[in-house]
Amino acid sequence: MNSNQQDRGIKEQEELKKKYTLKVKLLSQKVKSAKEFRQLIFNIVLNDGLKRMALRYCKFENLPSDYSEAALQKNILVDVIDRHIKNLGIVLSQIEIDELTRLVIQLYSNEKNKNIYSRVTEVQLFVHSKAIIHLGDGGDLKLNTEIMRKLLSISRLHLNIADIKKGNISLIINELKINKLQRDSKQESFPNYLYKVEKRYIKNWTVRHLRSIFYFAKPEERNLLQKLLKVKDSLSIDDLIELLANNWPMYDGI
Repeated sequence: MNSNQQDRGIKEQEELKKKYTLKVKLLSQKVKSAKEFRQLIFNIVLNDGLKRMALRYCKFENLPSDYSEAALQKNILVDVIDRHIKNLGIVLSQIEIDELTRLVIQLYSNEKNKNIYSRVTEVQLFVHSKAIIHLGDGGDLKLNTEIMRKLLSISRLHLNIADIKKGNISLIINELKINKLQRDSKQESFPNYLYKVEKRYIKNWTVRHLRSIFYFAKPEERNLLQKLLKVKDSLSIDDLIELLANNWPMYDGI
């Protein structure tokens, strides 16, 4: 490449960066504070890649691709759990469906600020309790582990997405903090249904499932999301515009 081509390339990059920065500045006019601006950009980046992240998650978890589409749907968890329970040979009564609905409402609202791993454990405990009722003592030990694995996996994905769609960056930060504390803990626990039936234990099982959906973002998306999460409240809108400009062209999806 000669010097003229290099100069043209540099000039084109500069022009593209100017357009990108202008677009970011126009977006900043929609909000009144840096906090709102950070939330706006965070949501744009995250929602832009959400479908792709869900597909990558399903590939990583060895789930059918249509599970990603289901996980993206709103308020679908009752149906997802009920379908998998039927596949386990259990038919819930209307009273039990109502009980499940109340549980799911609690999982969505998450008033106690539990992380997703803990909330999905409640799904597991619900299924185990119904297995004992419908299949008799030890019924929870007879459950098909592959069906259970898929149920718990899609539940994690769906709750991740449901939390993101609330559009509250504080919820995401809280989730990541709890996950980090649990990852750093030396107390590693077996999933109940693997432990009881003495199935093969997967090393770092808990750590594997404490991964945020960010883990499945493209590197440039993940880099920008992480920087936005670390932004101090004292930063101004101009500071944020500069941060975004400095991350171009690593991420130009805004």
